[in-house]
This record gives sequence, structure tokens and C-alpha cells, in this order.
Amino acid sequence: MPLTKYPPTVEWGTPLDRTAGVRVKQDQTMPRAAGSRATLLVAILATVLSATATQAAADPMLAWVRQVGTSADDLGMGVSADGLGNVYISGYTYGSLGGPNAGGADAFLTKYNAAGTLLWSRQVGTSANDYAYGVSADGLGNVYVSGSTWGSLGSPNAGSNDAFLTKYNAAGTLLWSRQVGTSADDLGMSVSADGLGNVYISGYTYGSLGGPNAGSYDAFLTKYDAAGTFLWSRQIGTSGDDRSLGVSADGLGNVYISGLTTGSLGGPNAGAYDAFLTKYDAAGTLLWSRQVGASASDISYGVSADGLGNVYISGYTGGSLGGPNAGSYDAFLTKYNAAGTLLWSRQVGTSASDESYVVSADSLGNIYISGRTDGSLGGPNAGGIDAFLTKYNAAGTLLWSRQVGTSGDDRSLGVSADGLGNIYISGYTQGSLGGANAGGYDAFLASYGEPILATSPAGGGTLQFGYVLVGQTATRSLSATNNGGVGSQLNGTFPAASGEFAPGATSAFGPLARGAGASRNYTYTPAARGADSLSVTVTSDDGNSTLALSGTGVAPQQQTTLLSNAGLVRIGTSGAAQIRVTNAGDGNLSGLGAVSNLRGDIALLAGSPPEFTGGTAVNLADGASQTYTYTYTPTAHGPQQATVRADFLNGSSDGANLPEILDVIISGQGVGPVFDSSTPPGGTIDFGAVILGGNALRQLAVSNASTDPNGGNPALTNLTLLAAELSGPDAALFSLIGFSAGTVIGQGAASFFDISFSALGPVGAKSAVLTLTTDEGAPFGEQGATFAFNLTGLSVPEPATMGLLLGGLASLARRQWRRARAA
Repeated sequence: MPLTKYPPTVEWGTPLDRTAGVRVKQDQTMPRAAGSRATLLVAILATVLSATATQAAADPMLAWVRQVGTSADDLGMGVSADGLGNVYISGYTYGSLGGPNAGGADAFLTKYNAAGTLLWSRQVGTSANDYAYGVSADGLGNVYVSGSTWGSLGSPNAGSNDAFLTKYNAAGTLLWSRQVGTSADDLGMSVSADGLGNVYISGYTYGSLGGPNAGSYDAFLTKYDAAGTFLWSRQIGTSGDDRSLGVSADGLGNVYISGLTTGSLGGPNAGAYDAFLTKYDAAGTLLWSRQVGASASDISYGVSADGLGNVYISGYTGGSLGGPNAGSYDAFLTKYNAAGTLLWSRQVGTSASDESYVVSADSLGNIYISGRTDGSLGGPNAGGIDAFLTKYNAAGTLLWSRQVGTSGDDRSLGVSADGLGNIYISGYTQGSLGGANAGGYDAFLASYGEPILATSPAGGGTLQFGYVLVGQTATRSLSATNNGGVGSQLNGTFPAASGEFAPGATSAFGPLARGAGASRNYTYTPAARGADSLSVTVTSDDGNSTLALSGTGVAPQQQTTLLSNAGLVRIGTSGAAQIRVTNAGDGNLSGLGAVSNLRGDIALLAGSPPEFTGGTAVNLADGASQTYTYTYTPTAHGPQQATVRADFLNGSSDGANLPEILDVIISGQGVGPVFDSSTPPGGTIDFGAVILGGNALRQLAVSNASTDPNGGNPALTNLTLLAAELSGPDAALFSLIGFSAGTVIGQGAASFFDISFSALGPVGAKSAVLTLTTDEGAPFGEQGATFAFNLTGLSVPEPATMGLLLGGLASLARRQWRRARAA
């Protein structure tokens, strides 16, 4: 059966005309209350649905319903949310909704805020019939309305129906109106502002608007700029019936139109009416056209581009487009990518008639279709025809379906998701959806509030604990907020944590009203140094948000290194053994306070040889090092060692930030010269009897008997003869020959010199002491040990003198012997 070319006149149950989404006959007029044309009463009712509709009260997502009408017929056709918290509905009225009725049907535009408060209503018309079908808010504070007029709204009527486009600002001021037409019928069915300052209207014409007419109705697309300047018009058609019923600009410079054709626009006709989708660029160049259908009628009313390169069309089919037909007409939704590739198609229906008239893709990846059902799509049918709203995700999964209605006729002809959790449907009702029916058909606007889960950190983000000392605990808060629509409530569950993160159990939250939030504290207690991460998911009835818990365990970490032993140390001097302690934290301890310092003591263990001395406390910041010196002062030849104990209060070397005790062995070896002489020190060098006036010599050999290693440094073991001193009563009779102060004697070497005794009077025994000063037991070349030798000699007379002396002595001895015997 052919579709009418006229705006809607009522006959339910026959093929559909998009102009009102109702069944029509050309020879009928829209029923209206008798005598109401001159004195129609505005009845704008702002009552939430729960006050008047039992079915709405049972739907927790339905935030509010507003019903507006007069005693005549008032039909809501299109709806557009501006993303700024406002929503507009367009339609037509036979009464006075926003001003006095100019005659017949007048177009109207009504603005609400997100809470459902009516802000203003505007009515525009001529003495003829003027129908508003499409509405589009540009997000910049402006709103556009498209439709058809038998009169002159923007310029003289070209004949029959002309398409029109009207622009209002946010205050409801009419900025301009444009009218385009031919002598035949031209209807502007849909409008889309691209957010770039341009606006597109699409519809169908019996004449030539953008090219020669191909036969019967052709689809057209016309572009204006923000000032209302006509930029271009395109016409597409076949010899059959081709109508564009929807238009959507993607904000990327492209625009799509959808509709119906009995010909072949994008492929061979499958039978009866097929749905089509055509893409143009900003210059009006046709990029591609696609056609989809079954052997029965398939009609696309709505089209919506998601701004991500995808486009969706919705409508209804008498066949099977996305699944088996449930009976009569089923609603369908089909997704294409930017290249025109069909990605998926979904079909939803009951055994009765189910028709989708509009589609809206939001910025969150969701797609909504709405329309009418004679069955039960989202709840029990309230009687007759109900409006429905169905949600899909980007993958084509049906998420939910809602149904609203009265015992009368209720249809949704518009849907708009604002990306803020509010989904609006518009249409008309014979009953009372949002207030008492004013008479005939009333326009309605319903707002559904979806919860939107927003976590902080956001999904895909990280709850960062930062750097935490091993063994200590840091706390961070994970929050969930309902950023959804008016009336929405969010329920969900905070996840359990594990490992170094806690708590280990889930925790439910909600219901959270719009704007309300909940939070939960998580802790991080690292057991060792290094990064830790855990993926967790906050679940909710809006979906899930997966994020990471992340932290890094840091700790002071002792690194104790023996830098050097004392090595070979000459007796009488001091050497040093050195130990370096480093706080090898990973450079991330700053700001964590003194507790992050490496603390403890490093000292010689009790019982270590007294030749080693040293020890102090350790208190090192992150990355700092300190060298600890232990002095070694040997007093004897040979190796020695001592134990240094590092007793750390924290900063264990395994990164666990535990106490740790570490013993380090340090060592040294006492070396030096060993004095030796041909006459042992303390011995006597005897010169015997020397005739008066004579001299006697004796040789003294001094050697270095050291066998110590010197590591290539002879100064460690060389012996230096620093001085020689003669003392005693007869020191003047002795002298040294060949002695040189400062003589250095290497290991195994010797130095020789003579000692002279001069026999001077008087006759008798003579004595003295020779003292040698060396650097043994002292730094090389410095005064050290001394060694003494006794020197003895006898001064005797000449030999003749000696004989007389001896004879006299013998005679004296004999006389004494005789006396003794006589006695």
C-alpha cells in the first residue's frame, strides 16, 4: 500500500507515514475537539508520572513525564537534548501551546530543563497547516526545527507543501526561518546540527530540489550555515518511492540520511519497501549508499552517527533483518562503520506490531531506539499501543527495554540521549502519562535516568599508593559516584583486594542518587622492595570499572663493603682499615622522614686486639654512603685481625627492611726493621791492655735482621742508624771510625764501623758506653729504639817499666809471706 504524501491523519493499523508515526489516509483530517480552533486552552502539565500512571511508578528508571496539550490535538514529534542540561521537543498543535493558533495545525517547540521544568514554549504557523517534525540542538545554545508548511513561514510558498527550517536561540527567540520547496510536495522530515555551525534537513520531494526528480518521491538533503544561508541541496531517488525520514551529522564533516525506497538506491530491492542509508561529505558529495531489506516491507525512520565513525539506523521490518520475525512488524537496529560496512543488525519484537521510529547514539557507546508496540517489549502492555525504549551497547547487545503507556494510544516518535545519563523520549498520548489529558492527543516528554558509574580513579586508571616503606602501611580511597541522569540510582560493589593490598573482602554500596558517591579505603603494606600492582573491578548496575591498585615498596637497604684492610704497617706507625656502608634505597625515600634512614651501629666486636680502634653510629639518608675507618697501630711483628660488627636496626640487605647483623673481618700486619749486631746490645767490647800512648781498634757490625714483607716499600723494613753517642768516665779515650749518622740498612744488609781506644794515663782500667740510636719501632727515619754497648780497656806502661814494677811487686809479696809465717 502506498504511503501518503500528506502529514498525518489518523487511521490506525495501516501502513505507516513517518510524519507522525501513525496510520494515515489521505482523505482524513486529524480529529480534534469540536469548536476548539478559536479558543484552545493551553494545558502544560508538569506532574511526574508516579502521580498519574501506575506503570511508570513501577519503573525505577523513569524520572519524570511531562504532558502538554490543549483541548485539541497536540502531537510531540521530535526531541533533542543539548548536552547542556536542556531538552527540546517539537511537534504540532491544533490549539495554542506557545502562542495563539494561526490556523489549522501550528508547529511548536518547547524547552525543559533536566528536572522537567518547562522553561518556555514557542508556536509558529500560518493560516494553513504547519507541521514540525524534527528538532536538533547544536550544543551551542541554539535549536533548529524542521517540518512542512502549506503557508509561508520563511518565504512565499512554492506550491503545496514546502519544507521549512527555523532557528531559535536558548531564550526561545526566533532568529530566522527558511522555506524551500517546489510546486509539488516537499516535506522536511528531519534536521541535524553538526556542532560546526552547519545544519542539515532531509525529507522527500515530488519535485526537483537538488536535481531532477527520478520519479515519484525523491529523498533530498539540504545544508545551511548558522546564519541560514543556503549552501547546497542534493536529491537522490529511483523511479519508485524514495523518502528520507532521518538525518544525522557526525561532527566530523559527514552527514547521513536514512529512509525507505521501493527501488534500488544502494543495492537491489529485496521486495516492497527497503531501508536505505546514504552518506555525504561536507561538500555534498555522495560517498556511498547502502540498502537493506527483506521480501516484506522494511522502513528506516531514524539514523544516528556516534561521532566515532559508526552510524546506526532503526526502523521496522515485516521480515527478518536481525533475527527471526516475532510476528507482524518488528523493530530493527543496524550498525555500519564509516566505510559503509554492515557490522551487525538486531531485531526485537513481539507477536504484535513493534515499530522503531527513532534512534540515538550517545557519547558513551550506547544506542537507544524508541517507537510503539502493541505487545509487551519492556513491561506489560497498558492497553492498546504503548511507547517503548530499548538500549543496546556498541556490540549490539540488548541491555534493557522499557515500556510506558496508558489504556489509550501512546507512541514515542523521538529519542535523545544527552550523554549525562538522561534519555528522553517524546511522542503523543490519548491518556494521562504525565498529567490529566487535556483533550484528544497530548504531547508528552518522558525522562529516563540511567546511573553512570564514575570511579576515582577512573576506569583504566590507577589508585596510586606511591612509595611506601616496607613494613609500613599506606591508605588510599577509591570512590564511586553516580554521574547519571535525574532520578537514577546506582548500586554496586567495591572489589576485594589481595596480596599486599587490603581489605580482602568485597563491600556493597548504594543506592546512590544522582551526584551521590561512596568511597572505600584500601591499604598497601609492602613486604619487600619493588613494584606491586593489582587489577580490581568495581561492579555496578551501570557496568564495571576496572582499575589498578599500584604501589612500590621501598626501604633503606644496607650495603656494607670492606674497602681496604690496614695491610702492612710499620711498627711505631698506624694504618687504617676502611668499611663503607651505603643506604642503597632506590632513590625514592625522600619525603618519608627519618624513619627511612638506615640506622644502627658499626663498631669493633668486644675482644678484638687493642691495636685496632674505631666505631660509631650509622644514620644514613637514602642513597648516602659513609666510610668508617678503623686504626691499626701494631706493636709487634706479624699479622692480626679484628671483627667489626655492623648492627643495623633496619634496612636488611634482602629488601625486607628488617634488622640485620653483619660481621666484617679487618686485618693488618706489623712489620719493621730488626736491629742486630756482631756484639749483642748490652754486651761488652773489650780492647784488652794497651800500652800507654797506644791505640786499639775493635769493629762493630750492625745488621737488619727483618724478614717481614714490605710490599715493595723498603721504608717499611729499612733500619736507619740515626746517631751514636759515647758516654761514661773514659768516653774521651774512645772514638768511632767510619760511622755515618743516617746510614740506612736494608733487610739482610749490615753496616760496619770501628771503635778506637786510646790508652792514655794514668795506668789502669778504662770504660765507656756506646749508644746507637735507630728508627726501629718508629716511623722510617725517626727516632726509635736505642742500643747500648759497654766499652772496656786497660792502659799499661812500657815493657821495661813493667819488669821493675813486676820485680818490686814480687819482692814485696815475699816479705809479706815471711811475716805471715813467723807470726
